[in-house]
Amino acid sequence: MSTKQADLRVVVKQFEGLQAKLKEKGEYKEKLQEDIQDCIIKIDRAQVLLDGLGGEKDRWTGQKMQIEKDLNTIVQDSLLSAATISYLAPYTSKYRVEYIHRWTKQMMGEFLPLSRGYTLEKYLGDPVQVRKWQICGLPADSFSAENGIIMSQTMKWPLLIDPQTQANRYIKGLIMQNTADKKKKKAE
Repeated sequence: MSTKQADLRVVVKQFEGLQAKLKEKGEYKEKLQEDIQDCIIKIDRAQVLLDGLGGEKDRWTGQKMQIEKDLNTIVQDSLLSAATISYLAPYTSKYRVEYIHRWTKQMMGEFLPLSRGYTLEKYLGDPVQVRKWQICGLPADSFSAENGIIMSQTMKWPLLIDPQTQANRYIKGLIMQNTADKKKKKAE
């Protein structure tokens, strides 16, 4: 009988060892299931991110192509912009357009490629800055935007002939905006 009890004790110890292993494996299984759920969530998030970036790839490819195209005309466009600022600043819109057309025609005759539909506003203008100028009182036409660009790009003092006081209102608005911006920066 004592051998049977000894055998029973051995079997009970084995059983307890197996139960401990079962408990350990059960905890491991639960941890693996939690890891699987985390991975599923991460995969779903990654898929959403990839889907979002798929559109970005198309946009970036388009921008890359546009930049490559712009690199072919950057020197000529810069020359045209510098000439406009240097020589055409004091003239009317009609005169500027006429001379820019002449210059582009001459450059094309020399096989120098230009941007399609070149304007000073497209080449040197920052739409956000132009909008700020318009908020300060600059008229919303392209000639006024060109004048604003010329004023911001030149080192010379502009001569403003302003019978309708539009430039006066614009410059006062610009000064008030700059003063407010400086106060805001100081306060921060």
